Amino acid sequence: MLLAALGMPAWILFGVLAVGQTPGIADKKPETRTGYRRVTIDDQVHRMARSLDLSETQQTQLKRILEYQQIQPRRIREDGSIPGEE
Repeated sequence: MLLAALGMPAWILFGVLAVGQTPGIADKKPETRTGYRRVTIDDQVHRMARSLDLSETQQTQLKRILEYQQIQPRRIREDGSIPGEE
């Protein structure tokens, strides 16, 4: 109210409070994850086998399918007989 009576905007009050804060607390950077590990096909098979209760045969077939899905786009990109964008 006093600021409004003096004709000062309210952001001045908040700016003053920010200056009085303890330095370093707000300046801390959030911790980043280190050691990120890419999910492998084996990880995917293991996770799906647990959640779907797959047999060994089904796990083997699933692994082949996932490997095919991973390799096929690379084959298409590297195939010189397929015309690319011009």
